[in-house]
Amino acid sequence: KFSCRAITDTNLSCLLKLRPSNFSLMFRLLLLLVLPSALCLSLRPLSIPVMTGGASLAKAGERIVSITERPPLECYGGALSAFGASLRNAGDSLAQSGATCKNKFGMEIAGDEAREAAVCLEEAAVKIRAWIESENDTNIMVSTSICDGLSEASNCAEMMGRIMYSQVTSKGGKEIEAKDTAGIVKYLLLLSESVQTVVAALEESELSKVTDGKEMVSFLREASEKFGEAGAVMRDGEVKTGGGNWLKG
Repeated sequence: KFSCRAITDTNLSCLLKLRPSNFSLMFRLLLLLVLPSALCLSLRPLSIPVMTGGASLAKAGERIVSITERPPLECYGGALSAFGASLRNAGDSLAQSGATCKNKFGMEIAGDEAREAAVCLEEAAVKIRAWIESENDTNIMVSTSICDGLSEASNCAEMMGRIMYSQVTSKGGKEIEAKDTAGIVKYLLLLSESVQTVVAALEESELSKVTDGKEMVSFLREASEKFGEAGAVMRDGEVKTGGGNWLKG
């Protein structure tokens, strides 16, 4: 009969007989197995703040659409409601990107959704510019700085998506290289700032004073805060090392 003690003693005696060169080889093999996981990070902690920020952005877009259905605007179906719809779609895509960050093989989908959000944000910039430049019967004016904010937000979402997508071939879509986290941090924080530019432009306009206007601004501000929170999570090193973290979700 074999006991665990006997097996352990046998393994120990075999190890003691190994030559120094063999120990060196084993140590190098161990480093090759351990270091890749130590140098990779999971995007799981970004899931909740990005998902919440995207949802808030989508709600802001819905409020804009509802504003166009009632006085004083009553311009549903025009450029302003199209702007709201594009903003809602961008928020939905970012929320989906955040949701898939916690999945084992979610990196590719997260990148695709972030890039889809970029397209929607650029469409939103085009639509709101068209509304600003058009002649309408209201005295509501919006600063053109909102277009710059939306275009910058589009660029940030596009660059985040590219970074995420680039990891699919190198890491199988499970984790992100530690050296690339600086890019994620940069564009999340810039996304937060660009959404804040949109908030400032709308706050100064009469749109914030009509029905649903205050909620629109509130949701946009929350989106900005959540994207900034996501960037801070990664910047401050709260993202846990990859390996088995995604198994819990």
